[in-house]
Amino acid sequence: MQNNQKPQISAAQLVDAKIMECRCGGRIFDSKLVIKQISAIMSPTSNPLDVPIQVLVCSNCGKISPMSDPENLLPADIKSEKI
Repeated sequence: MQNNQKPQISAAQLVDAKIMECRCGGRIFDSKLVIKQISAIMSPTSNPLDVPIQVLVCSNCGKISPMSDPENLLPADIKSEKI
């Protein structure tokens, strides 16, 4: 059985935690979804398959944070270069 619980983080740990910043200087991110579609030929169900991918989008520049795409599934033109 897999443990899907998030680790417990205390307020004291958050005080010293680094605030992530986009290359544009933005420090606020919105949670959004990108939908990728797998064709019927490639789909395990033989039907087209819509796959939602949760991403963090900089509210300042509108680019997706690279930490939202560790497997490099998204096109470079919608991602910020560095965080």
